[in-house]
Amino acid sequence: MSDERERSVVGTLLVVWAVTFAASFLIPFFIPPTGEGFTRGWNRVAWWFWIQAGAGAVGVAAAVVAGRDRRVSARVRLASQLVLAVTLVVAMFIAFLVIGAADSNR
Repeated sequence: MSDERERSVVGTLLVVWAVTFAASFLIPFFIPPTGEGFTRGWNRVAWWFWIQAGAGAVGVAAAVVAGRDRRVSARVRLASQLVLAVTLVVAMFIAFLVIGAADSNR
């Protein structure tokens, strides 16, 4: 791939990640809660989780594409690495939630 095309692919992936990441917080707000009692509203959490998973996949793709070609500028590479770091922090947060929920059932 040419340098310009590589940068445009990474730039596009970074923009898609930003939109998807922001949407993961906005979309569940507009979804009506379902369920009864304690589980009411968990459908919103599921939406947040799946949209975050999509954003994470895009973030990993941006980091891989940016890291694959050394002709990509340092600024674009740093932006993709920051996106990957945010993705990993969110993944760890989700893992801690799941572990905490599993541990509380003992």
